[in-house]
Amino acid sequence: MPDWLKSFLRPLFSKVHYESWEWVLMRLAFAWFGIYGGTAFNLDRQAQPDPAGIARFLDITWITSTPWQPILTFALYVLLFLYCINRLPLLATAGLLAIHTLYGTLGNSQGATHHHTQIVGFILLGQVLAHLYWKIRRRHDDSLSGPTPPSSLIYLSQQLIAAGYVASAFSKLIRSRGHWIADTVHFPVQLAKGRDKQYYDFLVETPAAPGDWLIRFVTDYPALAKTFLGTGLFLELFAFLALMNRPFLAFFGVALYGMHATISELMGLGFGLNKVALLIFFVNVPWWLLRLFESMRGETTPR
Repeated sequence: MPDWLKSFLRPLFSKVHYESWEWVLMRLAFAWFGIYGGTAFNLDRQAQPDPAGIARFLDITWITSTPWQPILTFALYVLLFLYCINRLPLLATAGLLAIHTLYGTLGNSQGATHHHTQIVGFILLGQVLAHLYWKIRRRHDDSLSGPTPPSSLIYLSQQLIAAGYVASAFSKLIRSRGHWIADTVHFPVQLAKGRDKQYYDFLVETPAAPGDWLIRFVTDYPALAKTFLGTGLFLELFAFLALMNRPFLAFFGVALYGMHATISELMGLGFGLNKVALLIFFVNVPWWLLRLFESMRGETTPR
């Protein structure tokens, strides 16, 4: 078996080694594009007419009232700064998770539930768990010291991303009673709804879109359409395999990014934060560029 194929198939999972500089770049990119870009801390909602999540048990509308909204906004900036410079990491990460969850929950309690920001919460949760796990290990092992290792923080982030995709696949299978792929014959209806939502909501005429060909394709060739659309389901269902090693992470990162890009083009659903998460934690372009540079010089980098 060729060495490159052995490397690609080698199962490492939690043994993948990540350098400190990788965590710095990932942390800064995620802080700006993920946490800051995915937290609606200026949300203008004074009620929760259709409570979701913790809002079913608590009234959280106080987060948009005075003086709490300015306080939470200030706290978000402070916690983001601490997160970026890696000071008080558990406090900063847990605080960001709490604020992100509060605002996301209130936004989802308005009668229209969305999930385009949940990937940020998943990643923050994974990092909180990594910090807690490291603290527990240090209490039981005197030989351990220092902050949470980058490899643990990155791996737990990747685990929660993969878990989100696997959960999405299972929800599709459960809600469709296992008939999700068979039901793709109805996909043209969803495409048309997504494409024409501006017209239905605001009476804005929808111009001809690139997705029109797919509507005809699914209608005229249902068997091929099932194969084409079923690929996305299997990518989500087996996303946990991305955790095997760096090549698998990059492969699944690019494939899932392509899936989101296709959905964005055809249905107008952004998934921008999922794309950001995949580029940062799965594809990890800086590391591959370094590998390319070192391979040209005949050097090697730990995996």
